[in-house]
Amino acid sequence: MSMRKNPVYDNGLVLNYEEFEELIKKYYIGENKKEILDELEYEDLTEIMYELFDKFYSNIQFSGELDGIGMDSEDKYFEDEKVFILPLLKGDALFQKYENIEEIYNEIKEEFEYMNLKFDLDFVKKHIGKVTGTYWG
Repeated sequence: MSMRKNPVYDNGLVLNYEEFEELIKKYYIGENKKEILDELEYEDLTEIMYELFDKFYSNIQFSGELDGIGMDSEDKYFEDEKVFILPLLKGDALFQKYENIEEIYNEIKEEFEYMNLKFDLDFVKKHIGKVTGTYWG
């Protein structure tokens, strides 16, 4: 099997490994929080993501950038990192556009509730935008 660069072009919440770990530690409110925090000590976050946070997807060896949206978001650059992406449902669909940024925040809030994550608008605002780049796979 040959390795090649695969393109990534998506809109949503984008976190690197440390930020995803912070999300779990600070905002996960499931009944099994203690078990999950214990798992963080010895298990890769990707396994935990597949188990509990299945709305996210992960890219290993990702290089690219996040073009933040809104006044509080940050542009970020990634070089050969593992990233976790919670894509927006409408994404860049041609005929399905968001009316305003509040609609985007509400969508992410609903996704967080589904995954037993406490919604923190300040955290979300920092990590939301359009992500473009490539990953090896």
